[in-house]
Amino acid sequence: MKKTILLVVLGLSVLLNMVLITILVLNRPPGPPHVVSISPANDSANVDTNLTEIRVVFDRPMMNSSWSLCGGGPKFPEIAGDLHYDAKRTTWTAPVKLKPGMAYEFWLNSESYRNFKSAKGVSLESVHVTFSTAP
Repeated sequence: MKKTILLVVLGLSVLLNMVLITILVLNRPPGPPHVVSISPANDSANVDTNLTEIRVVFDRPMMNSSWSLCGGGPKFPEIAGDLHYDAKRTTWTAPVKLKPGMAYEFWLNSESYRNFKSAKGVSLESVHVTFSTAP
């Protein structure tokens, strides 16, 4: 009898711990979103100038119509259309016109501009992107 009671108490204790851990995990603040891939790939060389868009894939849905593509000057790609997310808001696209023999550079978010955000409102940490086109 004592052994049965001890096993029941032990089982309830394990179950209670599992419930508490689950509650803590589900209620923790969500971490920042992450970039899964960028096209053209970050730090790539000899990118074809016929490429017409920069695509960024995220690990979760992002906040619709919210982004900070940061940079400027001659190293910033020429934007050739409307920036947008796909229907799932996990892929962001920037139509561009690339020139031959150029080294491009920009940031997804910056210290001051943090509008790439998850659907839950958590900002992407700044991502520095560089690539160069074929001559």
